[in-house]
Amino acid sequence: MLILLAYEGKILVEWHLPNGFVSILILGYAVFGMLSLLLVHPLRNLEENKWIKLFSKSFYLFLIPLIVLLVLAVYTRVSDYGITESRYVLIVLTLWLGFITLYFLIKGQEQIRMIPISLCVIAIIISFGPWGLQSISRNSQQKRLSTLLTAKADKERDQEIRNIVDYLHDYHGIMALQPFTKASLSDIKTFFKNKNKKDSLNQYQSYQTKENTKDSVLKLLGLNPMYNPSMQGNFHNFSNIEKEVLNIEQASVLVTIENQSSFRDDECKEITAFGKAFKICKEKEQELYLVSGKEKLSLQLYKLGKQLLKRSYPIADKQNNYFEVPNKDLTLTQQWKGLNITTRVEEMGIEEENQKTTITHYKVYVLITP
Repeated sequence: MLILLAYEGKILVEWHLPNGFVSILILGYAVFGMLSLLLVHPLRNLEENKWIKLFSKSFYLFLIPLIVLLVLAVYTRVSDYGITESRYVLIVLTLWLGFITLYFLIKGQEQIRMIPISLCVIAIIISFGPWGLQSISRNSQQKRLSTLLTAKADKERDQEIRNIVDYLHDYHGIMALQPFTKASLSDIKTFFKNKNKKDSLNQYQSYQTKENTKDSVLKLLGLNPMYNPSMQGNFHNFSNIEKEVLNIEQASVLVTIENQSSFRDDECKEITAFGKAFKICKEKEQELYLVSGKEKLSLQLYKLGKQLLKRSYPIADKQNNYFEVPNKDLTLTQQWKGLNITTRVEEMGIEEENQKTTITHYKVYVLITP
């Protein structure tokens, strides 16, 4: 409590609004304090326990400045980022804590049952209807998205839009984004769901469908889904000009691999090509290998990435450092065990920082032909 009061004094001196973490500390203090009062309530009238009434009154008096601090913390988060389910709960708990504090300062501790009763009533009220968690949160973020879409484009604004699209899709479903585009999002979701079912290597079909659908929404809103400003170094996005145009004549195997979706690091997938058994293995996001027994062939992802950084390509999106690359610079064919192994990159993100090159994401096709 003393630490929280000291922190509030620091805020008043510096006139700097608190961050969201302080709300957790205040609610934790309030919860444990009220729980203590509930536990000792039956003993409050004993002669040797007169301190309980003094502690009770002082507890609620000290809560008043902390509630003010809590209100400031909630206001800071909501004004910056709108309402989500967790923030809505925080708002409601703040109002409830203010009510309980005033109630017990005026009425005393005789009606201690007011604490659980009021909590139950509030829990029921916010569970459904237009004032419920889901409705309020969804409407708040949809309003923010609508405002941002009419604002001047910059990196901060674009990332806010990406965050809102992620939130609305993950917590409220794809149809929460339908008001912002004329395209049928349910049809787009169905398309990717059916497409990912056909990919025998895709272990995470549901996850990939969600990611594909969100990427499509971002593209419909005019944003590059691959851009990630959290990267601290020099970030590049490369895309194949002939994207999704493939010549699969004579190919026995066509494998689609997307990092973070097809399979985990150090995991392998078995395939068969022209009567020969192989495995495709991923190693720490940076490289893919075709394995046969104790032998393995690098598919040269890292080499392709380094070559891309050395060449000049037309920039398609200057703001997001997005380049369009000829197919020949994203394709590498190697001969191995009497077969032609072709690695074709559809898209790749590369970060350069402190003389270190890191492949952050990719989509790759592997074709095996005689």
